[in-house]
Amino acid sequence: MDETKELLKKKELRVTQIRCQVLEAFQENEHALSPQDLQALLGGLDRVSLYRTLQVLLDKGLVHKALEKNTQTYYALCDSDCSDHAHSHQHVHFTCESCEKVYCLEQASIQVDTKGYQVHTWNLNASGLCVNCR
Repeated sequence: MDETKELLKKKELRVTQIRCQVLEAFQENEHALSPQDLQALLGGLDRVSLYRTLQVLLDKGLVHKALEKNTQTYYALCDSDCSDHAHSHQHVHFTCESCEKVYCLEQASIQVDTKGYQVHTWNLNASGLCVNCR
């Protein structure tokens, strides 16, 4: 809990119960979470407050959108090099076809030759079976 509070203070955010709960849910899970996942895990969260909290955490570089699929958005914790000005996620987002969890595969980084284009963000999605479902 103290680590979560320090993280919020470092990003110049007010420490609130819902922000702490949401960040801790991400820290306790190795996969990305949707707002529906968070509601199920944390129970009784007001939907509007949850979406506002996710937007604030996204804007401040604490979480990133890992995947948008079938009107469902999955979020994951950011690395320490993300800021409120820019996210830096050069990794693969993997969706398990069995359990449908979404994972950030940091070790599966891929270098992309942009041939002179100025790329601000890119996404690479993969699917298959996760380690638990194989």
